[in-house]
Amino acid sequence: MFCYCRILRRVFSPCNRTGIPCLQFSPSSHVYKVSFSTKTNEIIQEKKFSLHVIREIDDLEFSWRKQRDGKRFKNIIYKYFSKVKGSTSDIVELLSAACDKTRCHHFLIYSLLTTLNDAITKGGVTFKPSLEEKTEALKSVLIYNNYDLIQEVCKIFKLTETNHEFKELVDDLLMQQKLIEAAYCIGTLNLQNEYDIEKVLFPLLLEGKLFPVSQCIQNHPNLQLNIAKKLDSLLVSEDDVSRATKFSINSKRIIKILNKWVKWFNTPTEQCPNFHYVRSRAAVNVLIKRRAEQSVSENVWEDMVMTIVGDNTSLKEHLIYKLMQQNDKETALKMVNKLNMTDFDVTKLNLTEEETDLENIADKDDLEDLSKGHLEMEEKSEHLMFNLSASDIKYVDNAAKFDDFINEILNYDVVGIDTEWKPHFGLSAERLALMQIAVRDKVYILDMVYLRDCLMPEHWDCFMKNLFGNNNIIKLGCGIMNDVQMIIDDSQGTKGKKIGFSHILDMSVFYKKLLEIYPDEMHNEIREQKNIGLSRLCELILGLPLNKEERLCDWEERPLAESRLEYAALDALCLVQMYDKLKLIAAEKNMNFDHLVNVSMHLTVSLWKPKRRIRGMKFEKDIQIKKPIPIHQFKVAVDPALESQGKQLRQLGADVVILSESDSPETAVQISKDEDRILMCSVTFFRRTEHLRPNAFYLKPFNAYGEPEPVSSILHKFNVQLSAKNILSRCEFCNSEEGIKLSSEDVNFLQKCVKNQDFPILKSDEAVSSVQRTLDELLKSGINIKFKDKISYSHAEKRQAFLCTKCGTIQ
Repeated sequence: MFCYCRILRRVFSPCNRTGIPCLQFSPSSHVYKVSFSTKTNEIIQEKKFSLHVIREIDDLEFSWRKQRDGKRFKNIIYKYFSKVKGSTSDIVELLSAACDKTRCHHFLIYSLLTTLNDAITKGGVTFKPSLEEKTEALKSVLIYNNYDLIQEVCKIFKLTETNHEFKELVDDLLMQQKLIEAAYCIGTLNLQNEYDIEKVLFPLLLEGKLFPVSQCIQNHPNLQLNIAKKLDSLLVSEDDVSRATKFSINSKRIIKILNKWVKWFNTPTEQCPNFHYVRSRAAVNVLIKRRAEQSVSENVWEDMVMTIVGDNTSLKEHLIYKLMQQNDKETALKMVNKLNMTDFDVTKLNLTEEETDLENIADKDDLEDLSKGHLEMEEKSEHLMFNLSASDIKYVDNAAKFDDFINEILNYDVVGIDTEWKPHFGLSAERLALMQIAVRDKVYILDMVYLRDCLMPEHWDCFMKNLFGNNNIIKLGCGIMNDVQMIIDDSQGTKGKKIGFSHILDMSVFYKKLLEIYPDEMHNEIREQKNIGLSRLCELILGLPLNKEERLCDWEERPLAESRLEYAALDALCLVQMYDKLKLIAAEKNMNFDHLVNVSMHLTVSLWKPKRRIRGMKFEKDIQIKKPIPIHQFKVAVDPALESQGKQLRQLGADVVILSESDSPETAVQISKDEDRILMCSVTFFRRTEHLRPNAFYLKPFNAYGEPEPVSSILHKFNVQLSAKNILSRCEFCNSEEGIKLSSEDVNFLQKCVKNQDFPILKSDEAVSSVQRTLDELLKSGINIKFKDKISYSHAEKRQAFLCTKCGTIQ
C-alpha cells in the first residue's frame, strides 16, 4: 500500500533533499514568500509582510475593484495612516505588500500612492524616511516598469534630494540589462550627467522603445541634439551600437525614430544633415508627383520647391534630374534660371547614372502624405464654390474674438471642422496654422499663429469642453480624428487635464455605412478606394469636387489672401452641406438617419482609439447593422439577469422569451435556435454558452452607477424601429399578444373594481362596452383581474394601459 504520510513528511520537512521548496509553518504573525533557486539549490526568502498589512491590502483591492478611487478606498488608507501615526516603516511595508505583482494592478498602486501623498500632506506629521526605506519603496514599484509610479515615489519620498545615493541601484539595473527601469530611474532622479546616456539609451532606441528614452532626457536639449546627430550618422555608416542590440540597423527604422524625435523635441533637421537631405529629396519627389497629377497650382508648386531645395546643390540637381526624366525640359530650364544654376548644363545630364547609398535611402523613403484624404487627377473644370459672402467668414485672432466665438458656437447643433498647416514634409515638427469651424450660415477661422501666443490655458480648456465635450453639438469632419489629434497636440490647455470627446462624426465613415445598409436607396458604389478624401466625398454627395490647388501653400504666411480664406472656409462648410443633404435624402427614402449617425459616431472614435474587449464578446462596433427591424418582428431570448430589460422590450411590442433560473445553457441555446431568436445574456451566462451559440450577444445588466442598462442601447444596437401602435400591445408577464388597450376612463373604473373586489355582473341583454364584455368573459373563465403591482391602482390616473386576456394583468 502506498504511503501518503511519507510524501507529506517529505514536503513539510525542514531538510528536503529532493530540491522541492520547503514550507515551514511558524506561529509568528508574519507571512514569508519563498522561491527556489535552480542555480544554488537554495531557498530564497524574498519578503515578509505582517498579517494585518495583508488584510489591509485585501480590503484595498476589494474596495478598489468595486469603486476605483472611491471614498471607501481612501478611507482605508487614511485610517491605516492614522493608526500607524505616519510611521515610515509601516507605510513602506504597505507599499511593498501592495506591489506584490501577483496581487494588485498598477492602477491600484498609483491610487495608493496619490492617496498616501494626500494623507502625508494633510496629516501634519514629520515624514522623514531613511535611505533604506527610500530604496525599498523605489525597488517595490520598479517591478511594474511604469514611469508614473516611479515619479510618484520620487515625489512622496523626496528621492531627488539625495539622488546620488541611488547610483548603486541604477548600476545594478544596468548590470542586469534592465535598461527601461534604468532609464526611468535616471530620468526621475536627474542622474543624466552621471552616465554615458548614449550607451544606455541607444539599445532602447534601436529596439523601438522610445518612451523610456524620451522620459529620460525630456529636459536636456543638449542630450536630445547629441542623440539625434548620432542617429543621423547611422544613416550612412554603421556604428558600434549595432553590436549592442539584437536588432539590425536599417535606414527605415532610423528614419522613423528621427521623425518622432523631431516632432517630440522640435530638433532642427538642419543639425542632422543626412536626415535633412533624405526628407528634402523625398519631399521634392512628392511635389513633382503632385504637379504631374495637376493637384497643385504652378505658383504654389514653385514656392514650395524653392523653399525645400534652398542652396543645396545636390537637391537642385535632383530636381532638374526628375523633371528631365518626365520629359519636362521647359520647366527644368525655367528652374535652372530660378535657382541660379548658371554652370549647370541640362543637355549633359546623365539620366541613367547610378545613385549613391544615401540617394537610394531617400528615394525609398516612404514620405508620409500630408494631404487630407485621397488625391486624384480631376478632369472636371468645375468645382464646388463658396456660396456665402466674405462677411460671413469670421476671422478670430485675439482673446476677445475667441470668447465671442465660444459663446456663439453653443447656439448650433452641427459644426464642420477642418484644419490647415504649412507642410514641412518631415523636415520639422508640424503645427496648426488655421482651424476652420463652420455652421450653416457662417465660418469661423481661428488663426492659430496669433491665438497660440495670446490665449491662456483656461481659454483652451473652455474651448475643448464647450465644443469637443459638448453632447449637444455634432462635430463633422473628414479624417476628423487626425484633425482632433493635431488640435490636442497644439492646444496649450492645462497640463494633465482630462479631455472628454463626444459626438464626433467622420463623414467618410458615415457615407460608407449609409451605402452598406441602404445600397438600393443610395444608387452609388465606392469600391475603388479604402479612404475617401474630402474632395471625392463632395463629388459623390454634392455633385462637384473641391479645388485643392491651394492645399500645399504656406498657411503661416500673413496676411492671408482672400482666395485662401475662402478655400479654407469651404473645406469646413462643405461638411455641414453634405450632412444636411444626406439628412434630406434619408427623410425622403424613410431611412433611420439618427440611428445611423449614432453608429457612425461610435465607429469614428473606436477606429481612432480602439477599446479593449473580452474575447468572443460582441460590442456595438462589431454588430452587423442591417435594415431597420420593426419592433413586432424583433425576437429575443434573455437570461434571468436581464429580466428587467426583457419586460421593457415587451412593453414596446417585442417578442421576448425570459429564461428561468432553472434553464441550462443548452436549453437557452436550443430555444434561440428553434425559434430564431437573438440570445442576449450577462457575462456569466455568455461564457457558458459561447461555445454553443457563437452569435450570442453580451450585455451588462447594470451600468457603472448600478442602474439597469436602458433598453435604448439594445434598440440602437439592432436598429429596431418603434411604432406607436405596437406600444402596450404585448403582456410583459406572459408575452401574450391577446389583450385589449384601455383608456384612462377604463383604468379608473378597473381601479375601483380591483380595490373593492366588486365587479359588476352583466345581464345578457344589456348593452355594454367591449371592455366590460371582455371583463365579464375573464371572470367567468376564472381568470383573476389584477394590476401588475399592488400600488398601481391606488395612484393617479394613467392615460393608457393594456389588459392581457390570457393572464388578466393590467399594465
